[in-house]
Amino acid sequence: MSIIAEGGDELLLRLLTEIGLALCGMLAASFGMLRVVHPIGSRYVGAVLGQFRPELRRMQELDLRPLLVAAGERPVYHDTLNLMERWRRLEHRRFERVRSLAAEARAGTIDLVTHALAMRDILWQIQETVAVSIDDVPD
Repeated sequence: MSIIAEGGDELLLRLLTEIGLALCGMLAASFGMLRVVHPIGSRYVGAVLGQFRPELRRMQELDLRPLLVAAGERPVYHDTLNLMERWRRLEHRRFERVRSLAAEARAGTIDLVTHALAMRDILWQIQETVAVSIDDVPD
């Protein structure tokens, strides 16, 4: 018998007991943190989605005007909302360009053949952009 082998069963049992206790402690701490952090995260996600859904509905109706924030209401900042706002501004400029071209065409101040291709490209981009329905977005 070697010195290492003596008392090996007791050491192995003690080691497994300590590992089990450590795992139980980590599991309890994880569940405790989850109970604290989950409501905070859920509230933030709810606030982001609360701004996101109305914006999508407005965009579906082609209402590309800037969203007016009510007095005392604090908007939530999120990368997705920032991207949506940039997209809305881009589309608003595109629609304004179409309106401008249409007004010039009605007034007869532009050559329709020259600007017809530009208007067609803009309208094609709009059609491709609006192809996604709000119904396709999960709740």
